[in-house]
Amino acid sequence: MRDKFKRMIRAWVSFLNKRADAVMTRAMVWSIRSGSRKEFKNRRCGISREQKQAIQSYWRRYTKKNRPLFQALYACMHGAFDVRYLPDDLYLTRMIGYLNDRDYAVLTNKCLQPLLFNCRQPETVFMRIKGSFYNADYQLISREEAIRLFLECGEAVVKPATRTHSGKGIQFYAAVNAAELSDFLDTHFGQIPSYIVQKIVKQHTALAAIHESSVNCLRVMTLLIDGQAVALSTVLKMGAGGSQVDNLGFGGIVCGVREDGRLREVAFSANGDRFDRHPQGFDFSGYLVPSFQAVKELAMKMAERLPYSRLIAWDIAVAEDGEPVLIEYNDIGELGFMQYANGPLFGDYTDQVLSEIFL
Repeated sequence: MRDKFKRMIRAWVSFLNKRADAVMTRAMVWSIRSGSRKEFKNRRCGISREQKQAIQSYWRRYTKKNRPLFQALYACMHGAFDVRYLPDDLYLTRMIGYLNDRDYAVLTNKCLQPLLFNCRQPETVFMRIKGSFYNADYQLISREEAIRLFLECGEAVVKPATRTHSGKGIQFYAAVNAAELSDFLDTHFGQIPSYIVQKIVKQHTALAAIHESSVNCLRVMTLLIDGQAVALSTVLKMGAGGSQVDNLGFGGIVCGVREDGRLREVAFSANGDRFDRHPQGFDFSGYLVPSFQAVKELAMKMAERLPYSRLIAWDIAVAEDGEPVLIEYNDIGELGFMQYANGPLFGDYTDQVLSEIFL
């Protein structure tokens, strides 16, 4: 009788969780569609009857839930029409869930990254994991030893282990003395159980010339398909206005990178505003990104280590000596600015991926 009651409770809890997830999903989809409609109207985008019919003809092979609004908006923003632009709502509710196993989302924890990847990464000063302090070798240390390591380093960047989308929660700090440093950690990270403290990467001079205050990273989207990792799309993320981070949420912009490593002519902000030049004056057109091929090769090599996440966005810096440095990876990525900058995310793989997901 007791076991039967437990099974009933578990079934009821499962039902409530699924119902709550469904409600949240519907709210998210409504918000995405509403925002896109507003953006389409504000930017005075247009679409011909023939283009709308072409979009509907293409997508009805896979799903009845596609709205041509998304393809029309991306065509307007990117500047070239293509039926293969991915819609934001289906990307978040169907595609990511299919390609990436959310049971392994814990692997995006920044404190685990040094263990996962055998490549060059920012040097770890110390970590706080579930309230305990560890050095770069994952050995338990005291809080006093952690503060000593920070003081020895001088200036470092502190990142929450999770939920740092758009640079949220990341802090740069130049340690002066133990008392001030202790107060800084208590004030900004006292309620955060896990975070990592890293030395700041000294970037390539050619990238520093764009915007010196921020480490300007390449974001490479990779996909595991046909037994290999491929690089789908790459953008250069750049800080602006003196910000220390290159995230769009802090005023940064992105510019698409062509296959030969040269930047495209136009960059974009988070809401799709276009920039012919960087706000600090840098001209994008024809700029050759240093070590571009090495960055792509690193992203593809590391992607093969994470089979449970087939679609990954990698942030990779280029150090002073020209070597790629893995900053972090994200298993959701940002669809918007990728398609603004470079066109349909899946490119020539679109038919194959959509057939796998929807058919």
